[in-house]
Amino acid sequence: MTTKEPMAKILIIDDSSLIRAKIKQMLSSYDHSKIETQVEPSFSLEYVQKYKPDTVILDLELKGINGLLLLKQIKEIDPRIRVIVFTNLAMAAYKNMSKKLNADYFFDKTTEIPEFLGLFRPNKSITTDGMAGVSATSAQ
Repeated sequence: MTTKEPMAKILIIDDSSLIRAKIKQMLSSYDHSKIETQVEPSFSLEYVQKYKPDTVILDLELKGINGLLLLKQIKEIDPRIRVIVFTNLAMAAYKNMSKKLNADYFFDKTTEIPEFLGLFRPNKSITTDGMAGVSATSAQ
């Protein structure tokens, strides 16, 4: 008899309902996850404190709250929470700030959807430093 692994808890923090729904739809094909979305980004920190998700998918461009500050606060609550920055603000400066604040991954919403989804596939093989998006040379 095999035992089932506990479902990973994933929290999506993005102020666009369309984006939240699309990410949830894309990830729903992986039955190993319980996916929650946060409608109001300013309440996201409370959710993280209460429910302790395993993974947070975080946009940096949020209404009413600074995504980088939220990243910092999430990591202060529990540094083991895997934070995946998934944003259109994919410039080197944002990537570098995210890395300094201990984001586990950084992906451009426009160009890196397959790489982003690769994190959730069984037997994933991510070979980058986790900070995909902007090449190391252009980020300097």
